[in-house]
Amino acid sequence: MTGRRGRRGRRWLRVALLAIGLLVVAGGAVLLALRVKWRGDLREAVARFEAEVGSLDPATLPPPGGASSENAASWLEAAGAALVLDEAESRVLGVAHEPLDTWTPAQVAAGRVLVEEHPEVLALLARAVPLEASSFGARYVPDPVPIDGTSVDAPRPVPDPAVDLIPHLRLGQFLRVAVGLAVLEGDCGLASKRVEMASRHVRAFLAERMILFGIFGGAVHRGLVDGVADLAAHCRQVAPLERTLAALERVERGAFPPDEVLRGEGVSSLAQMPWMLERAEGWRAVFLPEHRLALQAGMIDHWREMVLAARGGAPALQAFSERQREKVERPRNTVEIITAMLTPNLVYAVESMILREGSGRAARATLLLRIAGLREGAYPGLEALPEDLRAPTASLGEALVVNRLEDGGLEAGFPETLADWRERHSGTELAPRLVLRLPALELGSGRR
Repeated sequence: MTGRRGRRGRRWLRVALLAIGLLVVAGGAVLLALRVKWRGDLREAVARFEAEVGSLDPATLPPPGGASSENAASWLEAAGAALVLDEAESRVLGVAHEPLDTWTPAQVAAGRVLVEEHPEVLALLARAVPLEASSFGARYVPDPVPIDGTSVDAPRPVPDPAVDLIPHLRLGQFLRVAVGLAVLEGDCGLASKRVEMASRHVRAFLAERMILFGIFGGAVHRGLVDGVADLAAHCRQVAPLERTLAALERVERGAFPPDEVLRGEGVSSLAQMPWMLERAEGWRAVFLPEHRLALQAGMIDHWREMVLAARGGAPALQAFSERQREKVERPRNTVEIITAMLTPNLVYAVESMILREGSGRAARATLLLRIAGLREGAYPGLEALPEDLRAPTASLGEALVVNRLEDGGLEAGFPETLADWRERHSGTELAPRLVLRLPALELGSGRR
């Protein structure tokens, strides 16, 4: 009896061991199949990105540029460092956010003292103006990580813009005040030279492929457009206006479009993704390290969709935002949790870049109309503008508008464009300015 029970027990033990063995083999086969699938998913995601958007190779991003007398950013950095202000002087710069016609005599006097006490800042800015090369020394991918890296010991990349950008906001305000003072003094030539400094400042930011630089570039761009608007409204000499127009056109030509900035940001961020996902995955990073490949594939696909939405302009970006709002409410996996945190800020930044483009177009149109009005003695209409300004833009999705005002002046820009975006971005003094106005022409104006 006991022997029979023993044989039966051994038989059940063999069956159990066989079942466990089969489960282990089956589980191993499933894991092997998943690993093969996840690697395939990543390869396909990379192929889709590179076919539809561009290279994912960090080597395609600009290498860090060092300080040099031929590097415009070096002079801009020096100018920002030289502008050391106490609390009272900083308050003087508050006038930079106000319309020129509202500046009080006391504000004008304080601004004049401030500018006169910092000639070295303007001298450093002047050194940057003629230089074409510019690099703030940003390291887009500090520690290169292979896009298919799965090692839990992968080096931790740290975002490192390698530049303190905050002083540049103060520098942009300083330039805005300097331009306004020159306009009030009636020195259009000096005002246009200071606009050239402001435009070189903006160009340095817009020539970088990183969202952070795009945001700060948009902030200093607002000061540039305010200065252009003041000069266009008050100057009756054609030559300074033409010099200002040339400076503004260089800004627009040198700016990377939003989708290319977002691609650069994506290449940098995706190269850091192995480390980020390792921390987000927890225990799975140890037992299923290849699972991160599937998540990387999901992140690459998500970033590809974002770049394509930015490339499609306002309509495509709005549709993408609507789809994202649904995912944010109920994220289903690690990828959607991460994108729910990142995407709203990235979309907001792209919106600001698109609005900044509209602001630049409005400023350029205003200058062209002012120059034509001074030469001919009467303002022309929209038909006098070049085709690239009259046609609807792919990014804004609408055409520029020129309206004649009852007082004989003009209004040029995008008065009704993207109302919901404008509302989101209007809470800041540095929001893009999409409409500029010109006063009525005086008899005997211009023709010089």
